[in-house]
Amino acid sequence: MRPEARLAPAAQAGLGGATYAGGLIGQTVGAIEITTGYSTRNVTSTGGTSGNGATGVIGGTGGSSAIGGTGGAGGATAAGGVAYAGGLVGTNPGVIGEVAYATGNVTATGGSTGTPGAGGAGGPSGSVSGSTAATGGAGGAGAAGGASYAGGLAGNNAAAGIISNSYATGVVTSSAGHGASGGTSGTGGDGSSGTGNHIGGAGGLGGAGGAGGASYSGGLVGNNVNTTNAITASYAAGATVTGTSGNGGAGGTGGNGGLPGSVGVGGIGGAGGAAGAGGALYTGGLIGFNNGTVKLSSY
Repeated sequence: MRPEARLAPAAQAGLGGATYAGGLIGQTVGAIEITTGYSTRNVTSTGGTSGNGATGVIGGTGGSSAIGGTGGAGGATAAGGVAYAGGLVGTNPGVIGEVAYATGNVTATGGSTGTPGAGGAGGPSGSVSGSTAATGGAGGAGAAGGASYAGGLAGNNAAAGIISNSYATGVVTSSAGHGASGGTSGTGGDGSSGTGNHIGGAGGLGGAGGAGGASYSGGLVGNNVNTTNAITASYAAGATVTGTSGNGGAGGTGGNGGLPGSVGVGGIGGAGGAAGAGGALYTGGLIGFNNGTVKLSSY
């Protein structure tokens, strides 16, 4: 019996692009100072959708006394793009102060994922006696939905970010992307042309589902990690702050077992993939998630 042919797994799809949107500036880099700046515009940011995984190819047909080739694995999809939205600045590593403000509504939506590829079927056996037909390819893994960061003033306040004497009054909404469901796996190889106790091929494993994206929303700042600086004398007065994290993706369906030879047994069905976890949710009237310092009459 000649060796079974094996196929390389399909490549992963491309990531969804990140987006940065602000009423004044989408993204600042370095120690930029924004003083007495303001915006009255509504701001919307939507992360990009990732690419689809490729479908695994069917294994080749076995020769006169050989089993077929293993089915190719489906390609994984990739994570949806992250979305940052702030009434004034999408993400801030610098200084916002001296009565800077934003009055527009802010919406951030994390990017969707593509679809993972299905696994290819195992190739049919030739007139081989005994042994087991080829295994179906595994379904591609689902990926995480895009995270979303929305703040009335800044979607994300970075480690060195400083906010002082500033305020926001807009409605804030953050919706993270859902995780992708795992890909369906391939059917086990058809052993019906085999003789004797030839066993049908096992079905492939279903792809794992992707995790839901995390959502950060705050009336002033969605995510504050300014461990080396502070938010001082700043406030949020918007009517509502809403956050929705992404749902985890369903696990992929396992493949059916293949047909047996003349007196063999059918192939084992493949196990289904694990489901993805739901995304984390951080929502606050002033700050959605805080790992920094807030002081001096901020509310």
